[in-house]
Order: sequence, then structure tokens, then C-alpha cells
Amino acid sequence: MRSDLIKSWDQILSFWADRNDEFLVIATLNFSQYLFNSEVELEKRIGLINKTQ
Repeated sequence: MRSDLIKSWDQILSFWADRNDEFLVIATLNFSQYLFNSEVELEKRIGLINKTQ
């Protein structure tokens, strides 16, 4: 998971450096969605852990 995160940041930064605005927006939105999904998944797991205790 951590390597995916780093690759995504590298991709966003490279688009930003190249001034490729269209791809920068798409990459940033995809990365934001990835982070949101990860947070939701984490909250589900924490909820499951709390229910089992």
C-alpha cells in the first residue's frame, strides 16, 4: 500500500512539473479517491474490531 501511495505522489508531482494541468487534475482526483477509500476501509476495520471486543 505504501509503495502505491509514493508512486501516486510521484505521478502527481511529475504532472505538476510538466505543467500538464489536465492530467494533474485527473491524477489528483484519483489519488484523493484512493485516500478516501483507504480511510473508509480503515474505519470499517476499526468498527469491526470494536464490535468484537
